[in-house]
Amino acid sequence: MTTMDRVVEIANFRQVYEAEILASLLRSEGIDCYVRNEVSSRVFGGYIDIGARVELLESNAPRAFEIMRDSGYPVPGSEE
Repeated sequence: MTTMDRVVEIANFRQVYEAEILASLLRSEGIDCYVRNEVSSRVFGGYIDIGARVELLESNAPRAFEIMRDSGYPVPGSEE
């Protein structure tokens, strides 16, 4: 990690399991990431629309976006 690295959100899902699938894919490719709001989303489930976000270090984002693109995930900022 460089001193300038910050945590960025690369994807946001309504359901926790969708975020976990992407996070698992990225981890299998050697990219450290985590799912934010995982516990809150599970606890409040159908009562509050919190969503679950996949976050990682900004320096890992280009590789993560490449993996996402290759796997059919929408990539933020890309025109489809």
